[in-house]
Amino acid sequence: MRVALPLFGEDISPRFCFAREMIVIERHGQQEVSRRRVQLDDASWPERFSVLEEHRIDVLLCGGFPRRYLPYASRAGVRVIVGLAGRVEQVAEAFFAGRIEDWIVGPCHGQREQEDMDHNDTDVVARKENMIEKQVVMVAVDGQGGLDAMVSAHFGHCAGFVLAEVERGVIRASREVQNPHAQNHQPGMLPRFVQELGANVLLAGGMGQKAQTMLTRSGIEVATGATGRARHAIEAFLRGDLRGFAPCGEHDHRASCGHHKD
Repeated sequence: MRVALPLFGEDISPRFCFAREMIVIERHGQQEVSRRRVQLDDASWPERFSVLEEHRIDVLLCGGFPRRYLPYASRAGVRVIVGLAGRVEQVAEAFFAGRIEDWIVGPCHGQREQEDMDHNDTDVVARKENMIEKQVVMVAVDGQGGLDAMVSAHFGHCAGFVLAEVERGVIRASREVQNPHAQNHQPGMLPRFVQELGANVLLAGGMGQKAQTMLTRSGIEVATGATGRARHAIEAFLRGDLRGFAPCGEHDHRASCGHHKD
């Protein structure tokens, strides 16, 4: 059996699409045969499935996995177990010991009833608490610079994004992603791209109503009115100073983005 665990630092990644690498463990019975790191970098979804197939992965353990991609995983012969959080070593040990066999299996955001969750071993992974305390915050930015990049005045025309994993109010790690639709902006395309990146929160200077509606329906919290550096916008959101949405034409950036649709 080969089991893949997407990494975010030393923890299980909160989203498979957010991981830049994963640990692949192969076991024969109770014997561990091999363990290696596999690079994912900024691979697209099709490329990630190719990696899973190339390494003949049987089981994928992760924090979240989009519902619409589960059929692809099934066709690739990969069983996906989501809703996990904690140190990779703890999760791997729990899986091979059979202690997470009955944990949540399915798409992102799905949950079993609380009484079922209470029967799992609490000394391995406090799943529900960790999933609440951890979140992926995405910031629309202009140019590069990581957390020091400047927030874009408009979501639909940003150069790219900074994705930061936040744990208990602290930024633990971050990475940059280019906006693939920056030169060919079409309504609806960018929100779908953001959904695939697995963010819980999106921060931007401004945004159109249609984009906000699409993101909110997919479970992503949107806050507009962000300014300054990406790091400062995230910190303002975590303090509660940056909250709420106002469509373009109704917020401070009306002059620069009042006519955009997305």
